[in-house]
Formats: sequence, structure tokens, C-alpha cells
Amino acid sequence: MFSRTKLSDRQRKSWENDGFVIVKNCFDAETMKSARIFLDELWTNRARAQSPLTIDAFLGTNDARSGRQHFKDVPDDARSFVYKLNDAYLESSFIRDLALDRKLGKTLSELVGEEPCICNSLIFERGSQQNLHRDTYYMPPPEGSTLIATSICLEDVDPDAGPVQYVPGSHRLTPYRNPEGGRHVRSQFDQIEADIQMEQKLTGHPRDPEIFLGNAGDVLVWHEELVHGGTPIRNMNLTRKSLVTHYWGASSVNVDQRRRHNSGWYLKRDQQRV
Repeated sequence: MFSRTKLSDRQRKSWENDGFVIVKNCFDAETMKSARIFLDELWTNRARAQSPLTIDAFLGTNDARSGRQHFKDVPDDARSFVYKLNDAYLESSFIRDLALDRKLGKTLSELVGEEPCICNSLIFERGSQQNLHRDTYYMPPPEGSTLIATSICLEDVDPDAGPVQYVPGSHRLTPYRNPEGGRHVRSQFDQIEADIQMEQKLTGHPRDPEIFLGNAGDVLVWHEELVHGGTPIRNMNLTRKSLVTHYWGASSVNVDQRRRHNSGWYLKRDQQRV
């Protein structure tokens, strides 16, 4: 049974009306420094440790080295470009400590009504530059459950570093449904249709996108249907180190497929295939 934390009235109103909550100073400066050192060590030791992690590297449109690959095989200069390091939570208790921090976990539990279970994590060093989307396109929760997501700022966010953007209140817009009735996109055709529908819905939406300029230790928490993405990076010399985690409600995951950690659970599964 989860215990309730004390969300402020402002946070509750933001969640209900806007689809997100900002948790200021969730982590102290020393913890965030440790997180940045941890990321450095991941890169330094990736080949030596024969890391099972995978990475989505974006080294340029015409660079054949781009795409999903084993982290141990990625070229050194990939770190200077946009990348996503997938599911470090499966290998690292430190990442699980961050994603299931007790204060953060209680906040998530209160927002979704049950304990959270990590289903995916992504480490970014720069802005994602991802188009506006909903997370249910790619990782819809099991039937009867819900999805919630967090982005932990490992460092202060500069406006030129491609910060996260989101459309307040967009979680109230009608969800996308594929021809079979699901909320996930199954193909490129579905993706095109989802993008068209979103553009139409946002045309009449009264709120413009906002950006999240958090400081190290701040956390953005968002609703499964909140429209969000990454803004363009105006200065590639600037980093935006962050840990993004997606969670399902724990009750929707079979007990033999999840493991207890701190204030919640994590889905135990294989690493993503290359």
C-alpha cells in the first residue's frame, strides 16, 4: 500500500488541468553530480565492461553509423551528437535509485493511484529534438492501467540546448486510435495518421507549447496523453543531460515479471534488440 505525499494545491491543479507537475529540488546537487559522473563512467567503460546496453545514435542524416546499436560498439564521437541510451535501469541500481527515489515515487503513486513500475528508461545528453507526440503512441500501458513519465534534470537547462516542450491541457484532447482501436502506432502509416490528427486537434487548442527550463535536481512529471517533444538545439556545444523514465501501474505487471526497488517496482525484461 502506498503512502500519500503532500502535493500542493498548485501541483494538483496543474496535473488535472495542464497534464504535468514540476517537482522542484527533488534531488540535491551532490546526487546530480554523481549522476553526471556515472554517465561519464558509462562511456569510459562501455567496451571494457562488454555493456549489454543499446543506444540510438543520430550522427547525421547521411552517416551510416547512425541508428540503434550496441553501446559498446558506438564510435566515440557519437557522444557529441544527439543520442538515447536505452534502459540503463535494467543494469544499474543507481539509475533505479533515481527513477524510484522515495519522494518521487510517492508523488507518482499519488498521481496514478498505485505504485509505479518502470517499463523504460532513456538517458539523454542533448535535447531529443523529437517531434510533438504522445507516449501512448510507443509504449501504451496494459489494458486497464496507466502510463506516467518523468524527466530528471541532471544539470541546469539552457534555452539553447533544446529543452523539452509540452502543450498544457493537451492530455484532455481525444486520444489517437489506430484502426484496431489501440492507442499505439504500429507502422509508418499509423504514425502519419497520428501526426495529422494531432495537428488538427492542436489547431483549435487554446494553449501554446511551453518549455521546461529546469535546474539540476528538478523533475518534470507528465500525463500519458500530454503532447510533448524536444525543441531544436540552437547550440550543439551545450548539453542537456537528463534521465527520462516511463512507468506503468504496478498492478498491471505480473508479479513474476517485476522486481521491488525503493518506492516502486521495475519491469524485468531483456534489453532491446539491435
